[in-house]
Amino acid sequence: DYTLLMNDGSLPPLFDSYVDKMKEAGIQFAVASGRPGYTLQELFPEYRDDFYFISDNGACITHKGKVIYKSLMEEDIIEDMTRTVLEETPGCLPMICALNGGYYPVEGVKYQDFFSRFFSKQYPVKNVYDVQEETNKFTVFCPNGDAKDIMNDIYVPKYGENYNVTLGGDVWIDIQNKGINKGSAMKQLETLCCIDKDEIWAFGDHLNDLEMLDYIPHSYAMANAIPEIKKVANYMAPSNEECGVLKVLDTVL
Repeated sequence: DYTLLMNDGSLPPLFDSYVDKMKEAGIQFAVASGRPGYTLQELFPEYRDDFYFISDNGACITHKGKVIYKSLMEEDIIEDMTRTVLEETPGCLPMICALNGGYYPVEGVKYQDFFSRFFSKQYPVKNVYDVQEETNKFTVFCPNGDAKDIMNDIYVPKYGENYNVTLGGDVWIDIQNKGINKGSAMKQLETLCCIDKDEIWAFGDHLNDLEMLDYIPHSYAMANAIPEIKKVANYMAPSNEECGVLKVLDTVL
């Protein structure tokens, strides 16, 4: 969102032709997102066997329809984080991001249409404490758009020492195992693809891209990126609405 995709959530014009050009040039394309793997694969159905899908901010990597890397969270910490959301941040909702779908309290069905943009498989449940699925990310949904303040006031002090806590946007707080982020996913790609970080180009716009852009030398902040991302990236790309990723790819190609 707001990096490759346009503001309305659509792919930039001529994207398919760029995929063909990259294939001809021997360039591998990877999608790195806070979204779950199953949603990413549904966004790019024709490229399921071509792209690497780095989902849940680096907690899972899928290729050719198979999970080739995952970092799962313990059930007891998921229960603890769920309790924190329900008891300490009223108005927010816990979202248990399992490999097979997103689970949240049934009270959240009023946000179902909004959730569907990110979780193509979602399951409202009567008792969220009963969910026992392989989980690689825990998300706090803050419908009032104050995720950054809530994260800094509650979740970073409580969980930041032992877990990776970051923003996925104005309404999302994402929590994962320590050391898991899009930057660590880049290191996994180096091993999986037998390449060096100097051979990777990375693009981002928000805080969950920070570690990735800090690690990769060819790092690009979108013109529409937040100030923190522009500070850490080594280069600037035009905005997502200007098809900035594709314009940089023109230079690479």
